[in-house]
Amino acid sequence: MLAYVDLDDGPRVLGHVSSETVERLHVGERVTLVGASPDGDLLFVTE
Repeated sequence: MLAYVDLDDGPRVLGHVSSETVERLHVGERVTLVGASPDGDLLFVTE
């Protein structure tokens, strides 16, 4: 799943959210950058 993530320092980035956390993701929820997807895109998980 793709999601826009607003970083604490201001910019907004587009990245993938781990498929294990997609069902639990809500607008405004904090996420953690865990690395890159196999395609080199940012990969996030919920905290």
